[in-house]
Amino acid sequence: MKDTLAKPNASVQVSYTGKVTYIVNSTSANNNARTGVYFIQKSDEHSANKNISENVSQEMNFDEPASTSCGCLKWIKCYFRKWSGKREKRPPRATWEDLAWSFIGSIISMGIVAVLHYRLLRQKNFIFLIGSFGATAVLLFAQPKAVVSQPRNMIGGQLICATVGCIIRILLVEREQSVAAVLAVSISIVLMQFTETLHPPAGATALIAVIGIHPKEWAGFVFIFIPVLSAQLVMLCTALIINNISPNRSYPTFWW
Repeated sequence: MKDTLAKPNASVQVSYTGKVTYIVNSTSANNNARTGVYFIQKSDEHSANKNISENVSQEMNFDEPASTSCGCLKWIKCYFRKWSGKREKRPPRATWEDLAWSFIGSIISMGIVAVLHYRLLRQKNFIFLIGSFGATAVLLFAQPKAVVSQPRNMIGGQLICATVGCIIRILLVEREQSVAAVLAVSISIVLMQFTETLHPPAGATALIAVIGIHPKEWAGFVFIFIPVLSAQLVMLCTALIINNISPNRSYPTFWW
């Protein structure tokens, strides 16, 4: 059963289904639209309508606009309420099968990169293994279905951040390293969002390009290709092979 209570500038819908639910859409004196949703226990229709009318008048305050101080207090209260979370249930724990495939994929992927770094390229003063690659491995093998784990995000995000990091390093690192570090990460985030290539580990890549150890072989933009692009292609190929062996995994969900 549904009723509609008439009130100036208000529309109230009442449903008697165990609990009385009513939704108020109002326009106050300051022309700010407000919506409220309230719940009261059902006793009988008469008392429910009475309670609704009283609560609507008290909560929505049709006659007087809220003062500035009250508005600030409400905003502060709402702001800190967000800190408590949305009370959503956390995702279920990974199965033993998922754990096994995550371990296998990570150890093979990082193993290849580490061997190339320590046994081959390090002797020529090239670096093939940087910290952000570990975070990429987490996404590729623990969250292969996540948007940020897909090839577009992985390759695109890393290339953008490596390029930004190199440019900032060339322009600013000799003058003000702290400013260079901040700008490299911040600009990279915005560009990844704009190009829809968000890949969280890539933010660390931009930072490494600015504050990391830079041998002569890294001069200019070599960092973009070695280690970033080349190592990411190795990790991508590993993810394609390992993740698709499992009958319960499929990678990627999209390419571009």
